[in-house]
Amino acid sequence: MIKELLLSDGTVATIPAQRDAVTAPGEAADRTEHVAHCVRIEPRQISDIIAAPDGRDILWVEIEQPTDADLTLLRDEFGFHALAIEDIRHRNQRPKVDDYGSFVHVVIYAIEQTASDAIATHELDLFYSDRYLVAVHTEPIPVLAEAITRWQQNTEIIHYGIGALIYAVLDTIVDGYFPVLDAIEGAIEEVEERIFVPRRNARYHTATVGTLFAVRRELLLLRRVIAPARDVMSTLSRRALGKTDVDALPYMQDVYDQVVRTLDTIDTYRDLLAGAMDASLSVTSNRLNEVMKTMTAGSIILMADALIAGIYGMNFKDIPELSWQYGYFYALGLMAGITALLAYLFRRAWWL
Repeated sequence: MIKELLLSDGTVATIPAQRDAVTAPGEAADRTEHVAHCVRIEPRQISDIIAAPDGRDILWVEIEQPTDADLTLLRDEFGFHALAIEDIRHRNQRPKVDDYGSFVHVVIYAIEQTASDAIATHELDLFYSDRYLVAVHTEPIPVLAEAITRWQQNTEIIHYGIGALIYAVLDTIVDGYFPVLDAIEGAIEEVEERIFVPRRNARYHTATVGTLFAVRRELLLLRRVIAPARDVMSTLSRRALGKTDVDALPYMQDVYDQVVRTLDTIDTYRDLLAGAMDASLSVTSNRLNEVMKTMTAGSIILMADALIAGIYGMNFKDIPELSWQYGYFYALGLMAGITALLAYLFRRAWWL
C-alpha cells in the first residue's frame, strides 16, 4: 500500500497501492485490481509506516507553506539532514539533486500560466527514499493532484514502488511545460504578424517592441529553471538513487528526453524571437528611409518652385518678362511643369 498527504495543519491523507492481485494462468488480468486507493493516517503513524518490516508501505507527504512545526516533524520523523531543512527555509533554490544516503533531495520547478497570461514558477522540494516521498512547496501546485491520479492509474509500473511515484510526479510537472510553450509560440506568431502591419505609428511600434521583450523575458525565465532540470533528470535516469527500482530508470530517461525537447523548443523560440526583433528593427528602419526619401523628394520639388519664384521676385527694374501680360501664368506653368517632371523622375527612382 502507498500512503499520501501530510498538510501543514497536521492532518494526513494517504494513498495506498493494492498490488496483491494474482492472475491465474490463461486468465485476463483485471487492471482495476492494481489501481491504488486512498486512506488516511495520523502523523504519529509516520515512523511506524517507515519502519515497518514488510517493506510494502510507501508514505506520501505533501506540505504546503511549511511552518517550524512541520520542519521539526520532518527532522524528527524522517531524520532529514540539517542542510536539507535549510534548503526548505531558503527558497528560490536552483534545480538540483542531492543524495544524502538515506534519502534523496530533488528541487524542481512547476510552471503554469496564470489568468493574466503571465508565467508563474513554483519551487517544489522532493525528498524520497524507498519508503516515502515528501513534497514541500509554498504555493498550491495543481499538477501534484494530477500526478497522484496518473500514479494510481499507471498499473504497468506501479510495482516499481517509489520509482513509479517519482516518475509520475516528475512526468506530470514536465508535461506542464508544454502548454506554456504553446502559449509563447502563439504570442510570437501574433507579434510577427504585427510587425508587418502596413501602417503603424510610433505608439504601435513601441507596443510591438514591448511585447517582444516581454516574451523574451519569459523565455529567459523558462530557460533559467528548465536548463538545470535537465541535469537533474540526467542524474535520476542514470543512477538508482534512494533505492529506487533499476527498472524505473528508463521511465526517468523518458522524462529526461522531454526536458531536452523542452529546452530545444525554448532555443528555437529564442531564435524566432531574435529574428522577429531584427525584422522589427529592419521594418522600422526601412519605413524611416521611405519617409526620408519622400520628404527629400518633396523638398527638392519645392526648392525648384522656390527658385522660379525667387528669380521672378527679385527687386530689379530691368527683369525680362516683368511687364509681360502673361508672365504670371507663365511662371505658374513653369513651376507646374518642373514639379511634374521631378515627381515623375522621383517615382521612377522609387522615392515617391
